[in-house]
Amino acid sequence: MRKLKRWQRNLIIICAVFALLLAVFGPAAWSALRYLGAGVYEANWGLAMPEGITELYRTDSGASFHGDGYRYAVYDYPEPDGEFDSLLNAGADEYIGERFSEIADELGVPEGEQPDLGADFSWRVGRRPADERDKLYMISQGGKLYVAELFM
Repeated sequence: MRKLKRWQRNLIIICAVFALLLAVFGPAAWSALRYLGAGVYEANWGLAMPEGITELYRTDSGASFHGDGYRYAVYDYPEPDGEFDSLLNAGADEYIGERFSEIADELGVPEGEQPDLGADFSWRVGRRPADERDKLYMISQGGKLYVAELFM
């Protein structure tokens, strides 16, 4: 058997270390990247957002020791997604509008970043499996998707 040169041995060691690091940290990095942006809704609520949406506005109530508070986001949603839209309820709902307004007011969301609750909209309410007190409110209107979250 032929003896490896020093540079060959070093290259093999470097490749082995890299492969080991990739095997250990790769899945964690993939999981973290998967849930960035709109992917967080799948992680928290089990709800996959439509492909191709773009975040236009985001705010939240800030860091909290217990993780409670509010989050609010607006997404550009120009292309209807039949599968996602089938999860939405058609027609305005006063209760949903009131809850949505409460969260937006609590966070000081500018009126330009809020849905027109006097007009027709599609909506959805979700509860987080990990804590039934947590709520997700979604409103689709005029090519935008408005999302308000309440964590208790």
